[in-house]
Amino acid sequence: TDYILRVDATKYSLDVPDAFSPNGDGINDEIYPQGWGVESYEEFRVYNRYGELVFTGTPDNPAWDGTVNGEPAAVDTYYFVVRAKMFDKRIREILHGEFRLIR
Repeated sequence: TDYILRVDATKYSLDVPDAFSPNGDGINDEIYPQGWGVESYEEFRVYNRYGELVFTGTPDNPAWDGTVNGEPAAVDTYYFVVRAKMFDKRIREILHGEFRLIR
């Protein structure tokens, strides 16, 4: 007897970690969008609690190192918007949320 197992898995996932620690120890020193089924991260924007844009990531460099104008950013909660193109090319996922910068 033959059996067929059908698995209806999620085609894609998009997320940003809820914290990072840019302290130079080589662990979680940058924050960036993560997931599967993603062709490219079109944009990753980070805002401080006052709504000021502090970082704009590009498809070539989506990771934020926790600096603003070359200086370490304050320990605080930051807000993000991610725009990504998925491999099926029909979906442009937009994700927004917050994360904590800790040192």
